[in-house]
Amino acid sequence: MKHEDWVVTSALEVTGAWNPTEHLKKHALDCFITTSTVMTAAEFPGRGNYFTRDTFLEAFAQYRCFLSLPAIHA
Repeated sequence: MKHEDWVVTSALEVTGAWNPTEHLKKHALDCFITTSTVMTAAEFPGRGNYFTRDTFLEAFAQYRCFLSLPAIHA
């Protein structure tokens, strides 16, 4: 997969996680939940794009926790 293709396919997950964090800064959220696929638990050849997106969502949940914001990644 070319980098350009990966950027296009990953844009929804990245903006879907980042936009609520940016736009709801002044609101106290009770929870912020991201979910992943089974791809992060099992290795499937040719599915590296799923793995990297899910890893981003896990890291983003950790980032929110570092900021003392609610976050769970399931």
